[in-house]
Amino acid sequence: MNLDRDELFRLFGALGDGTISAADHERLQQTLRDDAEARRQWFLFNDLESGLASLPVTQAVERPVAAVWRWWWAAAAAAAAVIVALAVFVPRKTPAPVAMLSAAANARWFDPNMELTLRGGELPAGLIRLEAGAAEFLFAGGATAVIEGPAAFEPVAADRLILTSGRVIGRCGPGVAKLIVVTPNATVTDLGTEFGVTVGEDLQTRVAVLKGAVELLAGQHPRRLTAGEAAAVNQQGKLAEAEFVIKDFSKLATILPETEVPVQNGVNLLRDPSLKQLSREWRSTEGHVDLDAAGSARIRANGSPLWPLLWQRVATGDIAGRVVIASVRALQPADDPLSGLQNAIVKMVFLDADGREFAGAERHFLRASAPRGQWIRGQIAALAPPGTTRVTFQALLNARGLKTGSVCFTEAALVLAPE
Repeated sequence: MNLDRDELFRLFGALGDGTISAADHERLQQTLRDDAEARRQWFLFNDLESGLASLPVTQAVERPVAAVWRWWWAAAAAAAAVIVALAVFVPRKTPAPVAMLSAAANARWFDPNMELTLRGGELPAGLIRLEAGAAEFLFAGGATAVIEGPAAFEPVAADRLILTSGRVIGRCGPGVAKLIVVTPNATVTDLGTEFGVTVGEDLQTRVAVLKGAVELLAGQHPRRLTAGEAAAVNQQGKLAEAEFVIKDFSKLATILPETEVPVQNGVNLLRDPSLKQLSREWRSTEGHVDLDAAGSARIRANGSPLWPLLWQRVATGDIAGRVVIASVRALQPADDPLSGLQNAIVKMVFLDADGREFAGAERHFLRASAPRGQWIRGQIAALAPPGTTRVTFQALLNARGLKTGSVCFTEAALVLAPE
């Protein structure tokens, strides 16, 4: 390649974060135009976040990847041919996404590459299909939306979500910009609240207000709903009797608000909760994790295109149906802060008796906009699915291929909530 691999990935990251200079943009464009290997790396980085083949130290998950790779090589070859024929156009800046994945629990996406895209901090254009599980999105305006699969949806603005099918809970705290949910036959605008919206197979829109109030617009007639009230809109856009109750939406608690995570008064299941010495109980991505002078574990980006991490696996026995909480405190140091879309992630992975990873939950937090030198806790609560006998705790850095950027972690915990 005209550029060495580290420099190439630095330019990829700068392009994705919108920080690339005019000179570097020209260098990257010229390299992609002239160098086939650079083009291959570009497609791999852009579509699969630079390769499943170089996954870090974590054990391989038993998944049918051969078909995915065959598809990728075919797509990459076709795309490369188009580029050679028509030349390469690389946009100078990628606008900040209107919403970002902030948490997920047992999420299964229609597009097998969607998880990689969303975990990387990107938001693909067009309709997103969630087949199962739940996903929480943080909108640029400050509101959050938890979508439960199966669902089809599209975040289209900093305060607007199109829901084609499925269920969503919108949460807007005091002082947070409103969230508007648009369905095929209604528009729901929050008025500082927590509310649920569903679009069923009958194409009816159903709305329930859990806290605060919303404005429901069906046709030309707005209606205000307050806490405890519900309404439905039929296919013709007319108000109909709501054939459901509020508690149906309260069950959409796969991803709890961080302020409502069950009290952590249980025993920490981690065999070694300390991150100050990285005992043999912990494993980590080689070359990316070391001990910080302040007495915590620091994960450095060091050009990784993936998610360097440290992790610990514990045997839990049968805990199906129990609420499990993973939490850790994180800090971006002043001497090597995060940039662009880099962020910290806390995650737990559920395994069965055969050691197969079959479910998980994660929260994305501590973004580059957070104050430097300030500890922030990230935590995620989820129900352990049937068959769970082991859980892996992970603390990760979304490195995005940049050489700079690090996160310090401390006070790791994996706790079973009281029954």
